[in-house]
Amino acid sequence: MKYDNLIAACNYCILLCKSAVENCRDCQSQCNNNICENKNKAEDCAVSAQNTVDAFQSCIHECNIALEDKSLNEHEKQVITKCKDTCKETMDRSEQSIEKILDQDAEGCLWAIDNFNSCIMACDETIETLSKNK
Repeated sequence: MKYDNLIAACNYCILLCKSAVENCRDCQSQCNNNICENKNKAEDCAVSAQNTVDAFQSCIHECNIALEDKSLNEHEKQVITKCKDTCKETMDRSEQSIEKILDQDAEGCLWAIDNFNSCIMACDETIETLSKNK
């Protein structure tokens, strides 16, 4: 298939984002009054958030390659562009939230969960669109 690399990059992003969501939910479940009391859970959340950075970079790279394809229809372009933009935003926000998470700030865990979920949805939509149309 023409977009195998992009689909693989999206699947890798989804896998790491789901892991980060799980770890950050564990962290958030240990939070009281905006403080996450379990330092180990906060560290697990931060590490899994950091682990997503390479996956985001790979996904952005593959989106850029796919967007050079002149045979893409308008809908495909929109979906891939949205995926690229969402991965970039999620990566930037993730890097910003890691410090908060390590400071055991509950808001950091919550941000991470929301960010990773938005990226999962954008990657899912990309895979679905490209699998259906090619």
